[in-house]
Amino acid sequence: MRKIIKAVISMHVVVIMSLTSLTPSLASQVQTTDDLVQVTIFESEDKIIVAEVPASLAEDYMNRLEFDSEFKQNEIAQVNVRQNVRQNARYLPEGEIMAQSFMYESDIEDRVDSYSGGGTFQSLVTGPITDGLIGIIIKKMGFSNVFSASATLLSWAASDLYNRQKDWWTESYIMILEGEIEAIRLTHIRNTVSTYPAAYLILDRI
Repeated sequence: MRKIIKAVISMHVVVIMSLTSLTPSLASQVQTTDDLVQVTIFESEDKIIVAEVPASLAEDYMNRLEFDSEFKQNEIAQVNVRQNVRQNARYLPEGEIMAQSFMYESDIEDRVDSYSGGGTFQSLVTGPITDGLIGIIIKKMGFSNVFSASATLLSWAASDLYNRQKDWWTESYIMILEGEIEAIRLTHIRNTVSTYPAAYLILDRI
């Protein structure tokens, strides 16, 4: 049985360039002149929200998250985090969507059949959907691991997908193929409500 992951404030930080964190097809939709620091501000079983803060403001932002509980709660409230994202599947916080991508079952099937031949996908999913089967599907898509497969299907940089562990991604594939969820959604939203964070990167099951 899947465990519910308690919402936490994570101080794990990765310094990135906003443009290089996206694939070229999506990077052209985003403009920035400052390095951004990624800070996970919310994480649950079905959703993770990463704030992208200008490097010059990152230390102050992280300190306030850590030591100012009211500020932390306001930051979470600003993106209107809800525990059961699938009850509010289409909800996203206020802001400008700079880039968005989805991974549906049809995307997985199309990639498998394109790489391994027509009808391959349907021949694989005739029985129980297991971790082992997902591993086979990943290989039939022509990839060595779930991160590279997901990055290609989502047209997103793999570096942003490591915010979730391998088991989460494998489980997500199972949930998609079993019909428990419709898709994985990745959204890059410019914050238009306050000065910073500059943007949010939101990965959720819908």
